[in-house]
Amino acid sequence: MVKEKVIEVVKLKKYFKERNKNVLKAVDDISFTLYEGEVLGLIGESGCGKSTIARTIVGYYKPTEGKVLYKGQNIHQFNKKQLKNYTKEAQMIFQDPSNSLDPRMRIVDIVGEGIDIHRIASGDERLDRIYKVLNDVGLNRSLIYRFPHEFSGGQKQRISIARALALEPRFLICDEPISALDVSIRVQIVNLLKRLQKNYKLTYLFITHDLSTLKYIANRVAIMYRGSILEIATTEDIYRNPLHPYTKVLLSSIPIPDPDVEKNRYIEILGNRKFQKMSEGGCKFRGLCKYSKKICFEIEPCFNEIDSNHFVRCHLY
Repeated sequence: MVKEKVIEVVKLKKYFKERNKNVLKAVDDISFTLYEGEVLGLIGESGCGKSTIARTIVGYYKPTEGKVLYKGQNIHQFNKKQLKNYTKEAQMIFQDPSNSLDPRMRIVDIVGEGIDIHRIASGDERLDRIYKVLNDVGLNRSLIYRFPHEFSGGQKQRISIARALALEPRFLICDEPISALDVSIRVQIVNLLKRLQKNYKLTYLFITHDLSTLKYIANRVAIMYRGSILEIATTEDIYRNPLHPYTKVLLSSIPIPDPDVEKNRYIEILGNRKFQKMSEGGCKFRGLCKYSKKICFEIEPCFNEIDSNHFVRCHLY
């Protein structure tokens, strides 16, 4: 059975001009598909362009080149009505709930704002919808007239999730939704998101820098580095048979409670190379990879399917 495409990202580029007139290639020629009902994990270190992708998919940024297709249509060519309908289908959960909630608004108005904008419900029906989503994220209805500062970080993130769910979206973009939370709360939020995905029949693009989290929640994983996706595969394949050297570096950063296994894993993969600013062209990981050779500095590798649904951008394959 062929899965329905929810979002299709085609050769997406997003460049920013810096004050010194240099060009920052935050997203550089990226393509991937998000399928109905799946959790696609997007992982990479800070500054690699993950959040830029998220904001371009929901329409906050216009791409420099490329397309974001929803139901076969380019979202950046939507008219005002189409864009409004799309924003109801595509909701976003941000990294820091303290900054994403208006401190001057009560919870009933924060969760109900989207309901009002899209004229989904009013009066008692509106209130019932707010009660339901708050209950679904584990918050008591008696809290609706409080302000955000009266809640803990974990509770604020639950409110952010409730705000998104109130519109009954088709998919959620979760932009590092647990990184700003205490370690003890992170598992609770991930479990909540898993449960909500099943109950609301949601599709997730789950952005993080923590591979151990993706192992628990994601169906597929895309590895991102300096604006490019270097490897995409099922979560099982990424952990069982990582191909790209950078993927191996990320996996090596997950602690293993065995000193013999842990020793020198990260150093051996990176070799003795030091990162340095390099000219355009070639593999973006070439300055750190111990396997890099002449072609790696001259020609950017193609994104090839090495195994069934296992794609990698590397001259080793």
